[in-house]
Amino acid sequence: MKKCVSRLMIFVLAMAGMGGLMALAAGPGAVVINEVAWAGSNDSSSDEWIELYNTTGAAIDLSGWYIEDDASTVYRIGSGVIGPRGYFLIEDNEDAINVAADAVIGLSLANTGDSLVLNDSSGVQIDAANLSGGIWPAGNLTPKASMERVQPGGDIWASAAAGNGALGSAGSVILGTPGSINSAFEGDGSKIYFENQGGGVFAIKADGVKDLYAYGVDILYDPARLKYVEAENGEFLGSDGVATSFNAAMENGSQGVLLVGGARLDGGTSGVNGNGILFKLHFDVLDGGAGGLKFGAASFAADVDGDMPIIFEGSESFMSASGGNSVLNFEIIPGEQRYSLQLQWDAPGGGAESYRVEKLLNDGSFASLGVTTATNFVDDRSLVPGVEYSYKVIPINNGADGAAVETKAVDDRGIRGDIDRSDRVDGRDMEKLARSYGSRNNEEGFDFLGDLNFDGMIDGKDLIDIGVNFGLVYEE
Repeated sequence: MKKCVSRLMIFVLAMAGMGGLMALAAGPGAVVINEVAWAGSNDSSSDEWIELYNTTGAAIDLSGWYIEDDASTVYRIGSGVIGPRGYFLIEDNEDAINVAADAVIGLSLANTGDSLVLNDSSGVQIDAANLSGGIWPAGNLTPKASMERVQPGGDIWASAAAGNGALGSAGSVILGTPGSINSAFEGDGSKIYFENQGGGVFAIKADGVKDLYAYGVDILYDPARLKYVEAENGEFLGSDGVATSFNAAMENGSQGVLLVGGARLDGGTSGVNGNGILFKLHFDVLDGGAGGLKFGAASFAADVDGDMPIIFEGSESFMSASGGNSVLNFEIIPGEQRYSLQLQWDAPGGGAESYRVEKLLNDGSFASLGVTTATNFVDDRSLVPGVEYSYKVIPINNGADGAAVETKAVDDRGIRGDIDRSDRVDGRDMEKLARSYGSRNNEEGFDFLGDLNFDGMIDGKDLIDIGVNFGLVYEE
């Protein structure tokens, strides 16, 4: 059976090319038992494997490390290095699964439960799983699901809810995620996800990321419903001015699987934080049925140290841009209260169960303001007088998005620079601006009301707006 080359092997080769492996000693919790396929696969109960995960930002030498099984059986790792935030697969036999093993060790995991203790070469306990030795806390015989850790640093386990494309010894689909992020992983708030922008355009966005340096994703789609046209690089990865590299191509030139990658070109010294668009994909929509995009198993994101734990959020449903599935007569009028805008529209010809309202933020991305079943919505969240805001309304039916309709509006009822809403621009407004001066969107202390020109930064331009209007009093 053909084996896949793991990113760990690529890492090891790269480090060797730089003059040797940078593998370090480790303490408790540095490497954890992250996933256990104690039930094997539908092909064979011998298709067992154990996945280790490096929780640190440095490579760790596992030579001589061993796992005690019920304190009576020892699975010893002869040699091997686990990359920073990387995975290390111990497989029962070379053909247990179609993901390359980092170590092949004859495993014998009892269906009734075992105690597994990971020790370093000196016998120091690094981690343990099911220490009591009782029934496994997760995993199943039917279906043959692996046991996954919900958080690498915790002791809560769950049965795998999805696979990553791995296959068993005879080709059955593995319900587990060997060599990639667990399907049960609850995350740290960071994710990469799809946003349907209508008309066959999908934005792939990062949310809450920390120190993002590079990414590589496989985008899977139904070529009977979508035809890939082009990819458009986003600004987020290089939003601080660092040059980036971006590539996109269909796998082997065929529709159905799209490979996209991006990286910062600063020698691996820094990443970016926050939210933004990584790239956009443009498709021709071939029919009006609901379908979806999803991330492939090889998708990853990396910070300056290596792979980072991050959630790639599921499939994005879509509907054809044709067929009357966009809202009609979308308009925006001043809300009843100052500093508010009322959005209103008519239902699409085919109707809709609900509507998602999105607003363009000052980082260039659209964010959801909420979902409503009504055909109107009021935005009264931190509006600045005189700033033009863009909104989208997207109808939803059976969980599938229709085409987005976008329009813009301004609320002029007030004075730009009246940050404290006192109807006068004065020293109080200068004080409030000063307290957030120099901050950027998504940074602590940033005040949306002080970003008077809506550029995502509170700086001298906002001071100019206060200076121009200083002393003015608003009169209705």
